[in-house]
Amino acid sequence: MSWWVSLKKLNQNVEVVDFRQDPYDFNPNKRTKADLDIHFNFDPILREYLDKKQGLSWFKGKKGKDVIKHLEEVVKKLSVQHDPILQKEGIPVKREDDRDKWDNATNGNVKYYLDILLEWAREYPEAVFNVF
Repeated sequence: MSWWVSLKKLNQNVEVVDFRQDPYDFNPNKRTKADLDIHFNFDPILREYLDKKQGLSWFKGKKGKDVIKHLEEVVKKLSVQHDPILQKEGIPVKREDDRDKWDNATNGNVKYYLDILLEWAREYPEAVFNVF
């Protein structure tokens, strides 16, 4: 089970860089509709870092420009969480090894999806998020 998150402008999904691309054959011109399915098992982490009461539903009805600052803070916290030494120093790190099983409820997996939503928000600040 999962949530479906989309970003719409004038009731149409916007076109974004296709995040599903092979990183070794990445093409920033390859576009896809802004919709993403995010696993329910990420909910405890989303409630801990994003919004304690709403979790991912916090996005619902918000414009891209209204989520950027908070989302940047959450992504930074999730990055620092990976390494206690760097966390103490306040240095964010990206640990790819945390994404080996994409459906595991890990900070790295949640960060991966929130990074995508953050990029969408930056590209389309006036578009509106929908979560169902």
